[in-house]
Amino acid sequence: MHRIPLLAGCVLSLVMAIASPLTGPWSWWTDEARRVHAAGFVFDGHNDLPWEIRTRAGGSFDKADIATGVPKFHTDIARLRTGNVGAQFWAAYVPADTAKVPGKALAMTLEQIELIHAMVRRYPDVFEFAKTADDVLRIRQAGKIASLIGVEGGHAIDDSIENLRRLHQLGVRYMTLTHSDTLKWADSATMPLSTAA
Repeated sequence: MHRIPLLAGCVLSLVMAIASPLTGPWSWWTDEARRVHAAGFVFDGHNDLPWEIRTRAGGSFDKADIATGVPKFHTDIARLRTGNVGAQFWAAYVPADTAKVPGKALAMTLEQIELIHAMVRRYPDVFEFAKTADDVLRIRQAGKIASLIGVEGGHAIDDSIENLRRLHQLGVRYMTLTHSDTLKWADSATMPLSTAA
């Protein structure tokens, strides 16, 4: 039965964040809205912080310490806490054009996954990896943010189911089929349909 308030809190939090992005946190919420928001948590399905750390801070949490706040990024620990984020899919994103060089997309994806692992190791009081829904609830009850990994685009596996299995072993729990390029086995909405049989 705890799933209904959890879902209601997630939906209400998302709606309120979208409805008034220019107001300060909590400034216009009713007491009832605050209660519902606190009773559940936000489960964010996609966050590009790892790519931001890679491209804007050289992959270094010393240069971009999310514990002390990073105003130039959209995410840091204080804002995750303020938003009541209880579970987060971190995106292991690499550009689709990396697939044009054999092995590059997979290699960069593995680097992004390692960056996510490094973040969880660096802030163990804040993040913990989750592999199941039960893990998410247990980690949230412990006051931490359940961390999961999503891969943004099937180009990351270099057309290999074995690579997909490898990513799963490293903690990846979803992979979108395509990003911005059509693959041998999936068409992207941003490109003409393939004619391959």
